[in-house]
Formats: sequence, structure tokens, C-alpha cells
Amino acid sequence: MNQRKAGVILSYLSMGANSLIGFVYVPMLISFLTKSQYGLYELMGSVAASLGLLDLALASTITKYYSQALERKDKKEQENVLAVSAILYGGIGVFVLFLGIVFYLCIDPLYSKSLGPVDLLKAKQIFLILLFNVFVSIPSHVFTATINSHERFIFVRGVNLLKILLQPLVVYGVLSVKADVLLLVITQVAMNLMVIAMNIYYSFAKLKISFKLHEWSSRFAGEVLLFSSFIFIHILMDQVYWRSGAVILGAVSGTVAVAVYAVGMQISSFYLSISSGVSGVFLPKISSLCLRDNADTEINKIFIKTGRLQFVLASLILSGFIIFGLDFIYFWLGDGFNISYYVAVIIMSAYFLDVVQNTGIAILQAKNKHAARAYIYTATALLNIVIGIPLGKLYGPIGCAIATGFCLFMGKGLIINMYYVKQGVAVGAFFKEIGKMSVSVIAVGLAGYWLNAAFPTDGKIVFMIAKIGLYSALFALVLWRFALNDYEKDLFLKPARSVWGRISR
Repeated sequence: MNQRKAGVILSYLSMGANSLIGFVYVPMLISFLTKSQYGLYELMGSVAASLGLLDLALASTITKYYSQALERKDKKEQENVLAVSAILYGGIGVFVLFLGIVFYLCIDPLYSKSLGPVDLLKAKQIFLILLFNVFVSIPSHVFTATINSHERFIFVRGVNLLKILLQPLVVYGVLSVKADVLLLVITQVAMNLMVIAMNIYYSFAKLKISFKLHEWSSRFAGEVLLFSSFIFIHILMDQVYWRSGAVILGAVSGTVAVAVYAVGMQISSFYLSISSGVSGVFLPKISSLCLRDNADTEINKIFIKTGRLQFVLASLILSGFIIFGLDFIYFWLGDGFNISYYVAVIIMSAYFLDVVQNTGIAILQAKNKHAARAYIYTATALLNIVIGIPLGKLYGPIGCAIATGFCLFMGKGLIINMYYVKQGVAVGAFFKEIGKMSVSVIAVGLAGYWLNAAFPTDGKIVFMIAKIGLYSALFALVLWRFALNDYEKDLFLKPARSVWGRISR
């Protein structure tokens, strides 16, 4: 199994583990900590996470330029890219530290009326620890980007999966000894530092990288910052999409509506995460292909190949949630969250094309044509606020979901596909492939709908699990017989044959 295939598989395993653990991890924390301590953890954590947003943009930028230096086999250029990137990261780290200190000095005036003296002191302590974590993490992503550029996805995704699996166990052990929010934060930061240390060791010991500033190129530095800025704008607009609905509802409908809406958006975020594992894995490969002749042909093959695989997984999750989601939410949260189901269905449906076509992001970044995507996303995110306010007043959470869903479909579905065509992406061939697979998905979806209606759950979770299992099996069988090609079948058959061969020896 090559690194890219393994990287995608490990990414999906990480997302699945993260989603499953998330359903247990949050209740566990709440059971150990007081509501006040957990609230402080969430409050300070969200502020610290906001300070690290630009870091995500730079990581993709370094991956692109270092991958192209590797393709050219230019050792001097590789060293220079890393050196310039390290300087830029260092500068951003200092800037983030400055912003963090400014916010720290504002904690007293901002929260003195809502927090008591003890909670105020703990809030400051939590924020300082998390600020240190962000400050250290920002330059460390030079090494993560380097490992990704070398396409050593088994290591970097494997370490991430290991952290996801171990963190709740370690946190449980620590909080069992002493349930304190500071210990929770220190434990999480310590585990993050261990991952950083492993990435640094691997980069130097295994990949033999080196940092050497042969020349300071203002043009290259400016190009890197410009490239990063458009990715940053997109990340920032993501925050607008995911948070504006809650802010609007908080102003016009109250906290109950916010809670209902937040649950629907949380479910949607789990669904959206299935796309990120593919884009990150293929960015180094597509960046390298852009330097070769006949690049568009090979890039379009990747776009269609990954799109078909994404379509299968996204269709299973979306159709399954549409059919069984109401029962799932009832068993998970109890009564009072039915509207969350409709919020999630609207957002997930609107995101469907973006999830399936996520490799398109890597194509635009590799071709340095992602600026227009940032502009499109900014315009539709602002439109989301404009139409979300009146719809939120009239229809509550459903109104905000309709506004967000409409803007997402327009920006990430319709308009971006027009732009893909302009950039030579084989959108027509892509939809032809997806159209053929859709017949099987629709047929299975109708059968699943009948199954759910014919055999009600009657308040028994075992029945729901059985129906979901039966639907998943039927989905797999029908698509295996009528939709998957030989390459896609081999993705499952080869590992199975390998495991069976080892067992039968």
C-alpha cells in the first residue's frame, strides 16, 4: 500500500475515532469538572484557537512550495524554502504572542463582571498555558508540512491517530487523581508537545532536512504571504459560516434556539470532516504535477478518482442520516432536539458537492488559482449574514440553516464549479461519473426509507442499530455490484487478501 492510500485511510480512521470519542469525551469532561470549570476551558480554548488560524494557512503554503522544490531535486532551493518559512513562522509566532498578551491584559475588564475572583484567576492561567501551546505549535508546523511534502503520510497521520486514541485515556487517568481544569489543559498541551517532538525528530533523523538561508528573496516571501492570505481568508469565512447563525439566534431567539442550532451544526461538522483527509494528502502530488507537461490530464484523473470515492462515503452518511437521523438524535440527546435534525440535513445537503469535490481545493492551491475561491467564499459568507438575520427572526434555527445552506450551495457548489471549468478541471466528466453512481444510491436510499417506515424503532436503540447496519450492508452490496469499478474494488480486496494470507499461513 502506497503512502497516499495509507494516508487517506489513516485520515478517515482518525476522523472516525475523533467523532466517536467526541460523543464520549465531552460528557466525561463535564462529569469530572464543574460546569464553571468546563465553561472556562471552552471560553479560553476558543480564544486561543482563534489566534492560531493563520498557522493553518501557512502549513498548506509550505507544503506546496517545498513539494515543488523536491520535484526539481534542488537541494539549495529546499533549504532556502525551509529557512524563509521558518523566519516567516517565527515572525507570525511573535505577532500571535503579542496579540495573546494584549488579550491577557483585557481578561480582567472583559470578564470581571461575569466571573468571580477564583474563576478569573483560573481563566488567566488557562489562557497563558494555551497561548504557550499556540506559540510553540506555530513554528512546529514547518516540520509537519515538510513530512507531508515528502508524502510520509503513514507517520504523520499515524501519530495523529495515536494521539486521538491516547488523549482521552490519559486525561481520564489524570482527572481521576485530581479533577482540575488546569491539569486537563496541562495534560493536553504536554501530549501536543510530544507530537511536535516526534515530528521534529523524524524530519531531521529520517528525512535529513536542513535549514539554510542561501538568499533572502522578498519576492518569494511576498508570494508565500499572499498565497497564505487567501487561504486564511477562506478559513476566516468558515468561522463566519459556522458561528454567524448562533450569534444571530442568540440576538433574536434566545439560548434554547442557539443550543438546537449548535447541535445541528456539530453533526454537520462531523460530516464535513470526511473530505479533509483527501485534499491534504494529494496537495504535494498535485503541486509536483503542476511542473510537468500534460499536467491537467493527470490532475483530472486524480480529481475524478478521488471524487468517486468521496461520493460513495458522503452518499452513505448523508442518505443514512436523512433516513435514521431523527431516531439517532432522540437516543443521543433525548426530546427537544428534533429541529437539530432538519438543521443538519439542510447544511449537510448543501455541503455535499464541496465534500465530494474537495480535491479541487488542492488543485486550485497547487495552481496558485485559489484567490478567486476566497473572494467567492467571502461574498457568500457576507450574504449569509444579510439573509440570515431576517430568516432567523422569522423561522429560528431552520431560517438560519436555510440561509447558510443556500449560500454554501451557491458558493461551494454552483459558482465554484463554473470556476473549476475555467481552470481546466474536468467538471463535465466528473458529473458524468457521479451521475452513473447516483442511480444506485437513489435506489438504495428509497429501499432504506421503506425499511425505516415499515419497521419503526419504538424507542429501542437496538432496533435503530440493526436497521442502520442492514442499510449499510445493502448500500455496500448494491454499489459493489452496480457502481464501483475494478480500481475501487481493489482498494478493499488487496488489504483483505493480504490479511487473509497472513492468517492462513
